[in-house]
Amino acid sequence: MRYFLSALVVSGLNSSPVHEIIRPSNQKNAHTITRTSSKNYISFSAIGDWGGVSIPPYQVPWGHGVAHSVNRIAKTYDDDFVLLVGDNFYWDGVKDVNDKRFVQTFENTFSESLGNLKDMKFYMQSGNHDYRGNMTAQIEYTKKQDRWVFPSLWYNIVQETEDFKLEIVYIDTNALGGVGTMAEAAGYPMDREERSAMQMEWFENVMKNSDADYLIVSGHHPIYSIAEHGSQNFMIEKVLPIMKKYGAQVYINGHDHNLQYIQDLEETTGFIVTGCATLPNPSRKHRGDIKEKGGKLKFFWAKPLSSWGGYTHFVADKWGLKVDFIDAGTEKVLYQVSYPRREL
Repeated sequence: MRYFLSALVVSGLNSSPVHEIIRPSNQKNAHTITRTSSKNYISFSAIGDWGGVSIPPYQVPWGHGVAHSVNRIAKTYDDDFVLLVGDNFYWDGVKDVNDKRFVQTFENTFSESLGNLKDMKFYMQSGNHDYRGNMTAQIEYTKKQDRWVFPSLWYNIVQETEDFKLEIVYIDTNALGGVGTMAEAAGYPMDREERSAMQMEWFENVMKNSDADYLIVSGHHPIYSIAEHGSQNFMIEKVLPIMKKYGAQVYINGHDHNLQYIQDLEETTGFIVTGCATLPNPSRKHRGDIKEKGGKLKFFWAKPLSSWGGYTHFVADKWGLKVDFIDAGTEKVLYQVSYPRREL
């Protein structure tokens, strides 16, 4: 109860400056972002599959609906940052760092005219559609736009308050087992097996050394999903065992265009699908095989013609981590789940 009471009063708390440092990790082409603040909570939104369309107007109504809602909730909670979990540019990524799609889609969807997002940091990761283009360009855009943060294909974000630590480990799921061609990315091998091995070494090392009270992993492809794309075997085989080994509480992804909450059969880990900033897809094609894959569905939502999309919002404090699944049009909390601190 103390946690939920604290979440109710966050809008009345005085925020303090957040200091952010991006530094190389102990592996080439990986970075750690460290943020410190004297606030006594951390809050952020997670949005997937927001990448508009490749013809004018280069954005979609659901992306705008989500952006406007995130702007409003950012004011309520004095949010710290936003996670954008892939498929940044439909249908084929970007050509180079000067591609007009950066402005046409990103800057026009999450417009600086939305005052609470004007100075917000957006942490980027790749989606399968981004891999059809130039990933070097998306990483390099970090140098051109202060709000766009994409230091490397995989990286981690560590945010600390006086009372607790939260860590988000961003992985590049396309390198682990995606389909299609590999994306050009300066400094990374073009062979998928080599890129995957490089990343997995880093991933296990980061997870092993994490002392965060809340440990979250995020990638574009799902581990579990009942929707059109379904659960991904390569994620179950490669990512899930490491998450369980080191006690990660949550996995966040997009790829399927809806909101879902799934738990593993042991109910130790939560799996959040938040790919609803584009035309929602109500497909439940893989509902029949979720149990044999190792998961069970708790919540599903997609309204293609009567909604403005959806997203998830997170609030962590020293007592727990709360996640709200939000209808962007009504800002109704559709589903809510919470997690205690890790036992370290």
